[in-house]
Amino acid sequence: MLRLFYCGFIFISTMCFAQEGVLKVSFFGYDDAIELRNDSCEVVLTPAVGGKIMKFALNGKDVIMRVESEQGYHYDPKVKDRFMNSGGRFDVGPVDIVPRSPVQTRGAWKANVLGDRHVLMESAYDPNNGLQLEREVVLVSDAPKLVLTHRMINRSDRVVRANHWSRVLAKGNGIGIVPVTPPVFLPESYGFVHEGALLMRPPKDGAVYRKDDYLVIAGQPAYKKLLFDT
Repeated sequence: MLRLFYCGFIFISTMCFAQEGVLKVSFFGYDDAIELRNDSCEVVLTPAVGGKIMKFALNGKDVIMRVESEQGYHYDPKVKDRFMNSGGRFDVGPVDIVPRSPVQTRGAWKANVLGDRHVLMESAYDPNNGLQLEREVVLVSDAPKLVLTHRMINRSDRVVRANHWSRVLAKGNGIGIVPVTPPVFLPESYGFVHEGALLMRPPKDGAVYRKDDYLVIAGQPAYKKLLFDT
């Protein structure tokens, strides 16, 4: 079956857009998913559930992990125990300081197409943390490069202190590369979270090492949850 992606039409909030490399698609149980595409990459966004990056495929190989039992999940405030771990999530934190916001991490976001392969998603305002979140997503037209801009907007009448706190579940057996950018707060530019505690001086781990201005994760680290200073 031949699919043409040069000009796609997308319907969001009763508005119609005709932009290159943007399509409305059904994916992972969501009929209002948004696909961004160029010659080498395919990206799928799901505004219906936390404004997530649900797929990132390079030359047909998808690196994002999804949990099949979570397919088509929709946030229900009456159900307090369920989490939605699939895909790429971008939160604010840490939770010891900033109240959890399931309406932002799992609830529906608004989406607007701003241009070719260019989408802006907006969360609901949560009075518990005082924030509204914006996520601007641009897939470069001629390269395997996805640019994400995550914004925190203080809609409250008080000072809010929060950090960008992202988490993406990726498929294993690959290599992770993280840029090290100043200022650096962690001595090794990364740490581990173990049993709820942050290890700022992690033990030597052959799977994680510094190369020039990058941290390389090659293989299974000693601890599963890593924190990067970037």
